[in-house]
Parts: sequence; structure tokens; C-alpha cells
Amino acid sequence: MDLVAISLQYPLVEWGVLFRPDKVGKVPRYATLTWIERFCQIIQEEEKKQRTNGDGGIVAVRLAAHLCGIHVNNILSSSSSNSAANDVDTLLDKLVTWGFTRVQINATAVNGVDTNYDAKVAAESFLRTSIKYSQLEFIVQCNTETKPLWSALLQLQQQQQQQQQQQQQRSNVNNIVFLHDESKGTGTTTTRWPTDSQFISSGISRSGDGKTMGYAGGINPTNILSIISSASKACLISGGTQFWLDMESGVRTTKTVNRVVPGRRRRYAEVDTFDLDKCMECINLLCDAGWIDRPMGRKKVGKEEVTKSTSAPAPSSSLSTEEQTCGCCSLS
Repeated sequence: MDLVAISLQYPLVEWGVLFRPDKVGKVPRYATLTWIERFCQIIQEEEKKQRTNGDGGIVAVRLAAHLCGIHVNNILSSSSSNSAANDVDTLLDKLVTWGFTRVQINATAVNGVDTNYDAKVAAESFLRTSIKYSQLEFIVQCNTETKPLWSALLQLQQQQQQQQQQQQQRSNVNNIVFLHDESKGTGTTTTRWPTDSQFISSGISRSGDGKTMGYAGGINPTNILSIISSASKACLISGGTQFWLDMESGVRTTKTVNRVVPGRRRRYAEVDTFDLDKCMECINLLCDAGWIDRPMGRKKVGKEEVTKSTSAPAPSSSLSTEEQTCGCCSLS
């Protein structure tokens, strides 16, 4: 699998998978749970193979679940609804088993979320979930639409941290981080980033002192170098020491696919496809500019060369072609 090879060569890369039940089978970028489970099994098999072969420096493939629709509605009501809490816990238990380490909450209308929620209840529900699943890092998408959620969450989080400090207890809400995305997941390019220090979070998935935040909005191979430069400055002004970039629409390509249906005339369809070539283009640009390191002894690589560096099976050998269009990419 190409993305496994990329992860082994560039461990800073994280792969995002969108979860939105009402779009499964209708929009290509949303996979079925069966596909996702098999996808994760292939990754785990390859990681096990690498360990069995005794290869040094192997890093687990980073996976993030980007939740939309009913999944977000359930999380934001899980403190007041037992059925919502049960559904949330069932999903997150699966994500942990499948190897996901981060969960992004896309709480916007364009992502199928009911935004007429009570902000206090939503924040309490979010904290309930993040505390129960302390092994996961939760990402809050920050923009004007989600302000009721993130402002209530910051306030509640601060109150809990103060109470724990007074009681000399270790904080148990350090697994929440914030992603600046004023495009609200639509891929609109952002030209200015917030520099408010309140969004700096320790997190649990980064090395170092953990002062981190994320940036997203129309990032693609043509602008990633200017974006990372401005994001780096914003992070520094905010008091942060590390950050990640999130890309979705910028690493996708619309392709014409020939679909043959038995007994019917041949037809063609425009399919929105996850593009690993664009991912590698971004990686190569960042390597050339000195933002991330290449593996020792390797020169600039493309998708084909990376594929040759691993024995992982091609996706088409185990996964349906139609659902290979799922995915997004983060660089941290």
C-alpha cells in the first residue's frame, strides 16, 4: 500500500479518514466501516511485518478519524443522552482497536452537523468523551461557526484545570488540540492565521514540550511553502513551538472513471479521488525547503519509487476501487 510506504519513509505524515454515515455509498470520499476496518488491518499487518523483519526505526502509521454528521451530534450530546454516549463509545472503541490515535470533530453545518446545540452541554459532552478516551487526541476545528463550542470548551477546560491544580491533581484534559480552519472544511484558502495564545495546547501525540496547534484551509502543492511560512510565524507569535498542516481538497483530483455495468451501455463518471502524487509533491517541496527531513541516503522521490520500497500489497488487491477515493493528509 503506497501510503504505508510513505509513512515509513516520512513518519511525520498522518492520514485522515472521513466518517459520515449519511454520505456512505453516495459520495466517494466517505468509506464504509467494513472498508475502513480492512484498510486498518492491512496497515497493521504491514507494521507487524516490518517488526518481524527486524527493521530499525519503524514508526506506526499515523491515522486520524475526521468525524462529521451524526457522530459529532452524538459526541456533543453524550453527557445528556445515554444512547448518544453508547454510540460514541462504540465508535471510539473501534477506532482505538483499528489503530487511530487522533479524532477530529468537524462541528459545522456543511459537515452535516446540527449546530443548534447548547454550547455548555456540548462542551461538557466533549470533555466527557476526551477524558474517557485519554489515549486519543481530540482535534477541535476552530472558526467563526464553531466559536460557541470552542469558547465554551476553553472556559470549561480552564475551570477544570484550575480545580485540579488547587487539589494538586494532574490535569486529565491535555488531549485536546485546536485546528484553525476558517474554510470550515470547504478548502477555501486562508491568508491570515489567528495568533491567540489560548489555542496553544499540550496534546499527547507530539514530541517536545507539546505547545502545538494546527492550520488548514485550501493548502495544496502550489501554496504549501507560503502557507507553512505564515503558519510558522503565527504559531511562534502565539507561543507555540510545533504545529501541523491539514490538507484535504488540496490533495484530491477529479478523474474520469470508466464504469461498466453488465447489460448496460458503457458510461463515464467524474470521481473525486485522493491523490498520493499530490501528497508526495507536498512532501518533496517541504523537504527541498528544509521543513522536514528525507530518509538518510535518499534523494527526491515520487510515488513510484516509494511504492518500490515496501512489500505492502496494493490497495486494489484487498479493497474495492470505488472506495479508494477516501482520505486526507496532515503534516506535523
